[in-house]
Amino acid sequence: MGATGERVVYGVASLVSIFAAANKVYVLMAAWKFMGAGVIMVAAYNYLRDEEDLRWVLKGIAATLIIQAVVVLKMKYVDGFYQVRGWFEHQNPLAMWAYMIGLPMLAVSMVTAKARDTRWWLAGFLAAAIIVQSALSRAALALFAAGVMAVLAAGMMDGVTARRIRTILVLGLVGMLGLAVKADTIISPFSDRGNKISGETRVVLNLASAAMLRDSAIGLGWNNFALTINHPFPYGDVIDDWERNRGHKVDEDYAKGVVESHYWLLLAETGYAGFATYMWLIVLIQWWALRGAWARRKTSAGFFLAAVAISFGLTYVHSDLARVLTQTKNLGMWMILVGCVSRLESPRKGRP
Repeated sequence: MGATGERVVYGVASLVSIFAAANKVYVLMAAWKFMGAGVIMVAAYNYLRDEEDLRWVLKGIAATLIIQAVVVLKMKYVDGFYQVRGWFEHQNPLAMWAYMIGLPMLAVSMVTAKARDTRWWLAGFLAAAIIVQSALSRAALALFAAGVMAVLAAGMMDGVTARRIRTILVLGLVGMLGLAVKADTIISPFSDRGNKISGETRVVLNLASAAMLRDSAIGLGWNNFALTINHPFPYGDVIDDWERNRGHKVDEDYAKGVVESHYWLLLAETGYAGFATYMWLIVLIQWWALRGAWARRKTSAGFFLAAVAISFGLTYVHSDLARVLTQTKNLGMWMILVGCVSRLESPRKGRP
């Protein structure tokens, strides 16, 4: 069923790291969470039977985006937050979640459909744009803009219609107005002096991950990074040395953070096998989305699958900067979309 077999292989490969884990209970916690995500994927797969079911999935996604945008606007303009996080742990997962499901909203709005449905799709997309802009995640802002251009280009390649031209003109006008009103706020994260320090921190955390991988080819334990990066383990020493070189006093009892790159996290915690099976899983799902988009071209499902392939691609690029897909809300939404892709995958599995 869908990507279940591949997910099981990845889960088993990651679970092998328990033999090198400092805390084996942490590994079992990660495995339990992964099993729960699998239930979400299977539920989405079994719910989706035809394009009418997909329509209701999209309406639900649009509604969640609109609700989250209301929360974001309240936090921004009433509570006075600079970078809002909504109902998420941080602004990065909020922004990635928004563009991952916002781009499919834009795609389906370009297909001939009932006017009331199109209003839903566009409202969902605009809500995603509001969320990404308010989160002010540098990577998300750039990737969202790239995703919008990719979705629009894919739509026009499939044929130029009055609806698609109107969509581009309206989005262009809204985008220019938004830039004019909020240009300083949008540009400021890119010129932040903390960017250099943030980049250097990512590098030293990657070096610590590489040291963990050198010591254990099966990884040092799924969900164990936060433990092994701190004393008495030696892997955080590279961070302490970096701090001393900057003239800072080091408190060895201060808890260090987790590496930002999802890929280095996989290598450090689950070793080569966990990393390789994860990469195989995402490549396979991406291939199914693209193949399904081609098989169902000129339909809502085809446009949806094309946009999902684009948003997944952006998400996987973003994952090198933020380990967002390890967080529950983002993992859950990713699994819902994976379930939809698996169900719609065609022609190998046939049309539901």
